[in-house]
Amino acid sequence: MKKIWFAMALAAAGMQVPGFAQLQADTTIVRRHLNELAGAKYNGRGYNKDGMFYAAQYIARTYSKLGLQSFGLDYYQPFEMPIVKYDGKMHVALNGVTLKAGEDYLVDPYSRSADYSNRRVAHMDLAAEIAGLEGAALAKRWEDIKDKLADNSYVWVLHHADDFKKAMGWSGVRTWSANLPAGDYIIPVSDPPLWFVTQEFREPRIIYLYGAHARNADWINMVSARYEAELQTDFMARNVIGYVPARQASDRYIVFTAHYDHIGMMGQDAVFYGASDNASGTAMMLNLAAHYAANPLDNYNVMFIACAAEEAGLLGSRYYVEHPRFPLDKIRFLINLDIWGDASDGVAVVNGKKFEREFQKVLAANREISNSPEGYFRQIRQGEEAANSDHAPFYAKGVPAFFFFTIGGPGYYHNTRDQAATLKLTNINEAALLLKIFVNKLQED
Repeated sequence: MKKIWFAMALAAAGMQVPGFAQLQADTTIVRRHLNELAGAKYNGRGYNKDGMFYAAQYIARTYSKLGLQSFGLDYYQPFEMPIVKYDGKMHVALNGVTLKAGEDYLVDPYSRSADYSNRRVAHMDLAAEIAGLEGAALAKRWEDIKDKLADNSYVWVLHHADDFKKAMGWSGVRTWSANLPAGDYIIPVSDPPLWFVTQEFREPRIIYLYGAHARNADWINMVSARYEAELQTDFMARNVIGYVPARQASDRYIVFTAHYDHIGMMGQDAVFYGASDNASGTAMMLNLAAHYAANPLDNYNVMFIACAAEEAGLLGSRYYVEHPRFPLDKIRFLINLDIWGDASDGVAVVNGKKFEREFQKVLAANREISNSPEGYFRQIRQGEEAANSDHAPFYAKGVPAFFFFTIGGPGYYHNTRDQAATLKLTNINEAALLLKIFVNKLQED
C-alpha cells in the first residue's frame, strides 16, 4: 500500500509515475553523489590538497552532463578569501607517547605553528580555582588565573575545563582561543570538540585532548608538539551555478542551494570527510538537478547554486548575493539543503514560522505523500529564522527562503567520523518527493 500511495503522490504532483524500482532512483542517485563527494580523493572538500577545487569540478561536470545552462562561459563564480590551513605532518607526544591526530587530539584552528620538544608542564585545576565564586569575585579570580598562565616557561594542562567553562557562562567552540592569554596549553575535554576553519590566528596555541589520554591527563609531565599552520590570504574558492530554463520564457526563478565545502584536513592524517555536512545536501541538490533537467517547470527557471566556503562563515552565499546573476527579487523562493543523510525522524524547516503560507504547502505536500491527514513524516518541524546556513544571506536581502534539513541518523558533525558509510539515507526518497511536491505547489500561486 505504501508503494501505491507513493506512486499516486507522484501523479498528483504532475510527475510521470514509474515502476517501484524507479521510485528508488532518488536514493540511488543521492548515494552515488554522496559516496563520491565524501570520498578520500576530495580530502574533506576543504582547503588542503585542492579538495574544494576538485569537488567544484565534479559538480560542474555533473551540471554539464545533465545539460544545465550557465550564466557565462562556465558554471563557476570565483572569489578570493583568507583561510588558515594545516597542511604538513602533525606530531604531538605526551611523556614520549605519540598521539593520533583526529583520534586523540585536535589542535585549536586559531593556533599558530608549533615546534617544541619535551617541554615541562604545569597543571591547573580550573574548577578548584573558582570553587564557590560568582559575580565580581569570579571575574576577579579569572584575572588572577590569567596572570598565572602568563608564565610561558610551561605548557599548561588545564583540568576540569568543561566545568570551568560552564561556570564562566562561556559557550561555543571558539571560547578558549578568545579568552586565554598567549601561551601553550593542553585542555583535556570529555568529548571531542567540533573542529572548524578560521581566517585568522589568535595568541594561545591549544591542543584539545580527549578519550583515554584526557582521562589520564594527571600523569602528563612532558609535551612535544610540531605542526605547521599557514594563513593563506588569497585562497580561490568557487560557487558552482547552473539552471534549467522554464518551458515558457520566464525571468522568475526557484533556487536550490547547498554548500559543497567542508573543513578538509588537519595535517596529513586527520580527514574530515563531511558526509552528512554537507555531501548529503549537495548530493540531494544534484539529484534534483537531474529531475528538473528531465522535467522543467512551466513558469519558473530552476537554479542550482553549490556554495563554497560555507564553513568559513557563509562566504560563498554572501558573495553571491552581492554579485547576483540576476536581480534577487526575481527569486520566487529559495530552498537550502544542508544535512540530508537520514530522515528517519522527520524533516526540519528553518524559517517555517516566517513564511506560514509556504510552510502550509510543505505540510500539504507531506499529506499527499501518504494520502493521509497525518502525513508521511510524523515530524515536520516548523523552525524560527536562523543565520546558520546559506539561506541566511539571501533571506537578509529579502529573498523568501527555507532551510530544510533531515532529522535522524548518527549525528556525527565536524569530526572524522562523519563518513558516507554511517548514513543510511532512510526516507530520502520521500524527502525528495516532499521537495518536488512543494515546488509544484509554489507554481500554483
